[in-house]
Amino acid sequence: MSSPSASTQNEREPMPQIGLLEHERRYLLRSFQILVVVMLLLNLGGCRWFIGLQKQQGKSSLVRNLYPPRTSAGWPSMTPSLLAWPKPEKKAYFGGAVMFVRSVYATAWDDAGTHYSMEVIGCGMPLNSYEIRTIRVVQRDGTVRFAEPPIGTAPRIRLAPLGVLGNTLIHTSAAWLMIGVLPIVPSLIGRSTKASRWAELHLCQGCGYDIQDLPICPECGRPHHE
Repeated sequence: MSSPSASTQNEREPMPQIGLLEHERRYLLRSFQILVVVMLLLNLGGCRWFIGLQKQQGKSSLVRNLYPPRTSAGWPSMTPSLLAWPKPEKKAYFGGAVMFVRSVYATAWDDAGTHYSMEVIGCGMPLNSYEIRTIRVVQRDGTVRFAEPPIGTAPRIRLAPLGVLGNTLIHTSAAWLMIGVLPIVPSLIGRSTKASRWAELHLCQGCGYDIQDLPICPECGRPHHE
């Protein structure tokens, strides 16, 4: 038979539940799934539209030219595997009116006087989801050793799968933290506070029975240490 204090406690407030409830788990899972789809579509569709618009406007629409010292480790995009590229000696950064579109021009020379250059216009943040890449490797005598795209051919818009995947995960995680996780934090804190109050009143965390110093609850059989 329950004690009066336990009966009064149960009538005043429901038994606290620690951890995520079933509907909270469903909400977190569904919100994450929806955000993955939304961010993937934004990276694929939005970035494709922005870089296509940039291609029409041309490089002259990009501003903020900056030549930093030699601190960068590599080229702005993957270098062709058939060639051994030296470390870039100079980089020029160009930014557009839209912060997701940017251009990087890198250049270097090797000991034989061969000139390596790569220009990449990318769209996506923080990684490139799409790229317009121009590569030239020209020997000292003017012979073109490698060209992508071929001389006289306009560069095409290239999809960067790793960039799309990375951006989608980064943006989804940030949005999920704000939309999915933060809304249920107050409920978790409230239930934890209520459970602590029950513990201070020497009430069983399982049924609310007044157990005082009993090692096991005589009402539900739950050990006191739980």
